[in-house]
Amino acid sequence: MALRARLKRQEILTRPTPPMYSVLLDETVLLRPIGGAEVMSEQLEHLLSMAARPRITVRIVPLSAGVTTGLLGSFVLAQVERFADAAYLETAETGEVTRQEERVRAISERRDALSQVAQGACVGRQRWRLRRGGPLSGGRVAMRDSKDKDAGPVLVFTGSEWAAFKGGMSKGEFDF
Repeated sequence: MALRARLKRQEILTRPTPPMYSVLLDETVLLRPIGGAEVMSEQLEHLLSMAARPRITVRIVPLSAGVTTGLLGSFVLAQVERFADAAYLETAETGEVTRQEERVRAISERRDALSQVAQGACVGRQRWRLRRGGPLSGGRVAMRDSKDKDAGPVLVFTGSEWAAFKGGMSKGEFDF
């Protein structure tokens, strides 16, 4: 039921005139292998295809940022003309929508703080390169934006994910 509702909400982003959508994504979600190599590869492909859309931006909060306000829990800010701003706060157990001005302002400040440390204007438009030093242990491969070689966000692939990514690149499946 929750998955169906989430997929229905995502349809909003494929409308002819979708809303502006900006995501601040913690780098750890790109590193944590959930569902196996194939699922992670599909998730990355979906992230890159969505980030390539003109009204969607995806920025990564790097591990090097250390402790951030993002660790307090996930949230969504909704700003719609002619309506009061709203925030959706999510915990491990519940979700809550609030329009209380003081709470929404506090969440906006958290977003602003995360925006200050987020890197990459749009993951889908970055040029990725192999990390200096080559493959990581366990056959994993790390890539980084070639414009920010020393401090930009890093994507880590397993050997099979890397092979799938390279195959997709050679077939022109990604629009960078």
